[in-house]
Amino acid sequence: MFTFSCKKDSTNSKPKAATPTVLTGTWELREDSFPLIRGVLREYAPGNGNEVIFSDTTFKSFYVGYGVESGNNYSDSGTYYIKDLPNSNPQLVFNGDSLPPRDLFLIDKDTLTLFVGEVAADGDILVYQKIN
Repeated sequence: MFTFSCKKDSTNSKPKAATPTVLTGTWELREDSFPLIRGVLREYAPGNGNEVIFSDTTFKSFYVGYGVESGNNYSDSGTYYIKDLPNSNPQLVFNGDSLPPRDLFLIDKDTLTLFVGEVAADGDILVYQKIN
């Protein structure tokens, strides 16, 4: 689950557009490390409807009965850009907010791993599969 806030990072350099070959496309949720029971990985079958769609600079996310929101469907949208960080995975900056907690990511072939917040302190690791 993505979490967003409204703070602006005034020290951030001018945002750059995401590289189309990096995130552009539709990604579907496959694993969540922060389900209802801590330490028990929750897996999602193909076609589950929990998706995030990235264009060059915008995103849309759709969640269908996800995690603690079981039975509730919701969506979100906005802008994003990629911020390179020294000695770290790149950061996804949603709606201009690059202040902590950070959302870092890693792409390996057609798998997107998103590290949401401070993983060691109730953060989350979400694994997505590229479907389009």
